[in-house]
Amino acid sequence: MVAHRTAVLRQGVAVVSCAYAAPVDDYALLLRHRRVLVEVHDHYQKQTTRNRAFIATPTGPQALSIPVVHVGNKAETADVLVSDHGDWRRVHWHALQSAYRQSPFFDYYADDLLPFYRPDCPHRRLADFNLALAHTVCDLLALPRFAGHTESYVAPAMATATSA
Repeated sequence: MVAHRTAVLRQGVAVVSCAYAAPVDDYALLLRHRRVLVEVHDHYQKQTTRNRAFIATPTGPQALSIPVVHVGNKAETADVLVSDHGDWRRVHWHALQSAYRQSPFFDYYADDLLPFYRPDCPHRRLADFNLALAHTVCDLLALPRFAGHTESYVAPAMATATSA
């Protein structure tokens, strides 16, 4: 699996990879930088955090993967569409409930997260889905929001890489 990329640019701006259920490190950047952008103009790569997350369950980590419409080798992450194949929304929501229903505050957060797992979720592009989910998490945790998507590709060589 390709590592999740975090880069810090000049003038207090950071760039993170587009991610489903973004890592905690991405949210921590929101407190350390003036703006944090989500990179969406990179080449989409399968089997990365762009469409995959892992949750803790009593039997160990469980992978949750959002199916996407087949994309070519040079497709940008911004252009990748979410597929409704396999009833993944119901499967993910059931997995989240099974893993976290007994956790403190799950009931408090559940109503805000559930719309992402309903068939009528309006976010058809993976990048839009991920950013909207991240904004909901930011709102629930009273964190500043991600500033949005990058306008063009930010090459790792243009930034100072940090661990993520």
